[in-house]
Amino acid sequence: MIQWLQDNIQNILIAIGAAVVLFWPKIKEQLAALQQPTPPAPEESSPTHKHCCQCCALDADEDVPEAKRSSRVVTVMELREYCVKTRLADGVDLCDQLAAVIIKGKPSKLTVTREVEVR
Repeated sequence: MIQWLQDNIQNILIAIGAAVVLFWPKIKEQLAALQQPTPPAPEESSPTHKHCCQCCALDADEDVPEAKRSSRVVTVMELREYCVKTRLADGVDLCDQLAAVIIKGKPSKLTVTREVEVR
């Protein structure tokens, strides 16, 4: 094992360097997020939404820009290509279905059920 590491140390360092270069924007973003103060927690006496998430802020009537939709399709097709290369037939079928839904689909009305604590 140690002999293998010594023989391949240059390739390992190149791979680590490439990974850092590829993921540097995300690393930088996460470091900046860690340095920012966290938002204050909601008050105990106020009614709060349990398990708050982004689904509450979604607007079903909002139109999705075509550029955003096409970038999602490109991402799905990249995933489909991976599934083809790794011979995941179910994954290929699901990617085809998802791409078709994104291309021709319109968002449906979103119904959100909220849990509210009242004290």
